[in-house]
Amino acid sequence: QVDKTMLFAAYIFINALNNAEKNSQTIWETIGYWRTFMKWDIYLNGEPHEVFFRRKDAEITINTGETKKTFTLAQNQKHHITIQTQNSQENFVYSITDNETEIIFNSLNYFLKREDYQNTISNKKQQTKDTNNEKNIKSPMFGKVLAINVDKNTPVKKGQTLLVLEAMKMENNIIAPFDTEIKEIKVKEGDQVEDGQILVQTAYN
Repeated sequence: QVDKTMLFAAYIFINALNNAEKNSQTIWETIGYWRTFMKWDIYLNGEPHEVFFRRKDAEITINTGETKKTFTLAQNQKHHITIQTQNSQENFVYSITDNETEIIFNSLNYFLKREDYQNTISNKKQQTKDTNNEKNIKSPMFGKVLAINVDKNTPVKKGQTLLVLEAMKMENNIIAPFDTEIKEIKVKEGDQVEDGQILVQTAYN
């Protein structure tokens, strides 16, 4: 049975290398050099997986919830990479199209792609706007709290910016989905927040 974690590592390295080639950036700038913790929603042969990974120097540690392993990019050639693990080196041949990456590993073909980040954020922001009976305002993404624009026990209007989050080097405004009053602010500036984490509690009834 194939080690899915190994395939995810290869996919992350391959896409980072491809983006770096296009944008003249280093590999780590393209997958979050500015932030050591990342989450990608990766589809492997059509099956979705939440893949969490951390970067340290030239290594990534991947955590799928089932396994946790560390990988190093040992060699990079056109359409071919070698990944070093604690116990072995593995070779991957690949090709990239607009929609997915085909990886050949141990003579088998695997097709991987990930949820487009901007579509994910857009969808989750819309879900937040459409939630009219939820007292808790939650983060639609992983990111860092840049600014908090409201105070506890103060009224806010629908559409008013409550907080500003930074994710993927972009600023994202978290807005009030309805007229309400802020009862509790659950984060502070500089905090790293997770997808779905409660940011603000309101007095909506």
